[in-house]
Amino acid sequence: MSRVVLLLAPIVIVACLVRLNGQTQQAPDHKPPSFEVASIKPSDSLDSGGSAGFQAGGRFRAVNIAPLGFIVMAYASQDHPLFRSQIIGAPDWIGSTRYNVTAKVSDDLAAQNPSTLGRQMPLFLRALLQERFNLQVHHETRELPVFALRLLRKDGRLGPQMRPSTATCPGDRDKCSLHFSAGGVSSGAMLMSALVGILASNTERVVIDDTGLQGAFDVTLEWSLTQDSTDKPSIFGAVEEELGLKLEPTRAAVDVLVIDHVEKPTPD
Repeated sequence: MSRVVLLLAPIVIVACLVRLNGQTQQAPDHKPPSFEVASIKPSDSLDSGGSAGFQAGGRFRAVNIAPLGFIVMAYASQDHPLFRSQIIGAPDWIGSTRYNVTAKVSDDLAAQNPSTLGRQMPLFLRALLQERFNLQVHHETRELPVFALRLLRKDGRLGPQMRPSTATCPGDRDKCSLHFSAGGVSSGAMLMSALVGILASNTERVVIDDTGLQGAFDVTLEWSLTQDSTDKPSIFGAVEEELGLKLEPTRAAVDVLVIDHVEKPTPD
């Protein structure tokens, strides 16, 4: 199964979350893809996480996903991540009410493998949101609070858990893999863009890379998920202690997605 996994309490799009790119673009003369049939039912799960993805035969299954999660998957891309702070005008229920979705593409698309369909998932989800949630949105640029990622020390020395990588990717698969856990991430060849995306996902703000660092790094970062933990520092403390970097609050012009209208779907 090709699957994008989301942890949504709060929304965390893991691994720069939804790795989508220009392959989701359609030629102007082509009608954007949409599901042929889709069933939407409220989820009664008490879990904070969910999953969504295509299966063989053109079937799509989403479990315990809030509309806010669908919106992020539909409008984010690898080059332009989308975080909760960038979604303006959202009613409370779209982040707290969760749904299960079972859908199927048309017969002519069903023969495609799940990974091929997965690259078009944002377009399918946009159509689903428009048709079943009556979602209407537009983009704006607004000045918002962000974090600037900067070097902690004047001499540029990094922390004990961040050092230039010697891995040759993608050949050295073990060292190049990205590993996640609750309150932790490690990688043998992490680009700064990936680190920025992970930090943004876990702080729920856009993060701007102001380090000047180039290349790939071996990174291990562990932080506490609760404020009263004494075993591990907060994500801000961990970035300083383990990586030798710091997250400084500032403001910047940011692309935002404004929700003009959205409705709860009628279950079927």
